[in-house]
Amino acid sequence: MFILLGGGEEMIDLQKDHPNLNQPDALADDDVLLERQALAAEGQKMVIYSIVCNFLLGAVERSIAMPGLALELLLIAVALYSLVGMVKICSGLNKTQNQKILFMVLAFLPLINLLAIVYLSVKTTRFLRDGGWEVGLFGAKL
Repeated sequence: MFILLGGGEEMIDLQKDHPNLNQPDALADDDVLLERQALAAEGQKMVIYSIVCNFLLGAVERSIAMPGLALELLLIAVALYSLVGMVKICSGLNKTQNQKILFMVLAFLPLINLLAIVYLSVKTTRFLRDGGWEVGLFGAKL
């Protein structure tokens, strides 16, 4: 790409001055990857926290006389929180829409939901560690 200045006596070669002018923006790719990693890390934390909340609600159910409706509402809220986390993980891992729907359906099947969560967690941990993130017991450090 050339630019003529002052009636044609002087030409500037933009390709020579700016070699990355026509190439894809590497910084934009890095930003997208970083956003995907952050989304996956946030989703992983949400799923881990929902598992902890489920254990706590199970203990509350067995030990304290809590009204059934209140407990059911809390369980539904935790389930929705977990679903949002699974969708964020799937989005961060670049899963297709059909795969996201599949994981959402698997979240409601007993025992299979644990396999789905473990699978997504392992994939997310590997994805984040490859990106240089430090991942611990409660997910990545944001």
